[in-house]
Amino acid sequence: VLAVLHTGALMKSSLSSGTSLFIWFLLEIVYLFFSALQISYGYPPFVTSSVLTSKVHWFRGHLFTVFRAIPFVYEISLILDWACTETTLMIGDWIKLEDINSTVYLVACNLDFLE
Repeated sequence: VLAVLHTGALMKSSLSSGTSLFIWFLLEIVYLFFSALQISYGYPPFVTSSVLTSKVHWFRGHLFTVFRAIPFVYEISLILDWACTETTLMIGDWIKLEDINSTVYLVACNLDFLE
């Protein structure tokens, strides 16, 4: 169905003489191919550690502080983590736990800076 729709769009488009629409079509085909491979081999397991908090370093601590300072980004990531994790914690308890983890991480980063 997708190929028929794109073929019709290629025929009726004023860009059909150009290659930009054809390249877009090929990129979509590659995307669908890799999506099908991912579904057939299974999704990777849920990773519990964040990219920013995986290692303790003073620079990563500053990046994590900037990440937490951006409005609603940290909160949305907390809600998504809570929704995707099998847990018995309520959302308020999850937020408290993540706040404790982030405070401990920032203290560890400050200690790394002092050393």
